[in-house]
Amino acid sequence: MVNSTKIALFSTLLNTIITLFKGLLAYLSGSSALIAETVHSMSDLVGSLVVLTGIRISRYKSKEFPLGLYKVENFVALFSSIIIFFAGYEIAKKAFNFRKEITTTHFPLSASGLLLLIIIIYLFMRYEEKMALKFNSPALKADAFHWKTDIYSASIVFFSLLVSWRGYFYIDNLATIIIVAFIVKSGWNILSDSMKSLLDASVDHKTIDRIRQVTNKHPQVSKIKSIIARNAGSYIFTHIDLSLALRSLREAHHISEKLEKEIKKNVSWVERVFVHYEPIIKEFIIYAVPLENKEGKLSKHYGEAPFISLLKIRKKDKKIIEENIIKNPYTSLKKGKGIKLSEFLVKKDIDVLFIKEMFHGDGPKYVFSNADVEFRLTEKAELREIVDNILSDENNIL
Repeated sequence: MVNSTKIALFSTLLNTIITLFKGLLAYLSGSSALIAETVHSMSDLVGSLVVLTGIRISRYKSKEFPLGLYKVENFVALFSSIIIFFAGYEIAKKAFNFRKEITTTHFPLSASGLLLLIIIIYLFMRYEEKMALKFNSPALKADAFHWKTDIYSASIVFFSLLVSWRGYFYIDNLATIIIVAFIVKSGWNILSDSMKSLLDASVDHKTIDRIRQVTNKHPQVSKIKSIIARNAGSYIFTHIDLSLALRSLREAHHISEKLEKEIKKNVSWVERVFVHYEPIIKEFIIYAVPLENKEGKLSKHYGEAPFISLLKIRKKDKKIIEENIIKNPYTSLKKGKGIKLSEFLVKKDIDVLFIKEMFHGDGPKYVFSNADVEFRLTEKAELREIVDNILSDENNIL
């Protein structure tokens, strides 16, 4: 299976072969430009070796580096940008070396061999660019650009051979300077991207917005306080600070794990998501009391209670904000009354349920436990007694 390490190895082997072949052509032709181009290829070979080493090291993890050495790739890309600047400097020297006159003793062989190398380099460069995008590897991107500068440089040498054969020795200087400008610009882009990652700059706004969209889709996410995402090599590390509409820390932990999986699935190259969550601090507590009638008599049988009283009480001053009595919509069911009523009350966002007897069956208990609803046994007979008890006893307010 092809991966970034194998591609870097292919690049190193190809660079070795091309450097040796250029040296052979330089020896046969006696071209000073080809000799300089061979030296340039040797610098590229060093760059390829650095890329290969960087990719291998970046996958290493240990106790000292629990998050991996992903940023080694950024160091490699940084070093590669320096090599690109050096290559541009070497090419610029060719442009300003006005005393140079290229003479060849094996022109057809030198020109044909150099043209073949340019074609091979171009095909591999295009392949490596596609793989760099596939693996999102800054090191492979930098190495692909090395090959692109090699094409520029080799093309200048090929053009120099042609014009020298015709007797024109200085026509290629203007084109060389233009190419050097492109090389410097691209080298600066690689240098800038590497420095941003090494200095923990944020990823692009498009990626941040995508992470925010995935996070906001989750129904339990009440508020996103901040999203920080940074690159480390090919990967993205994300830190999210948010509020969850939950009271249970166990449920909040489950939601955070689910959220991490969804972000990794929808946003490419996310390696890890750190979620810091806080439950919403409720200003109000909602109590539910099963009733036998609208006058306020408590029902002994939870699932068969014809009415449910809902009390919304403000925590800070124990003031009743809302007080409603609603019908139990499931009294006509033959089975599953308790479970259906429990699910119904959970949707009403109740916090505490008062009952006179424990549930018949474990269904309601599981529903309320998963929703972090507290149920309390009471011996009171009337709703007013429970209300008075809530308002007078500090322990009855969560």
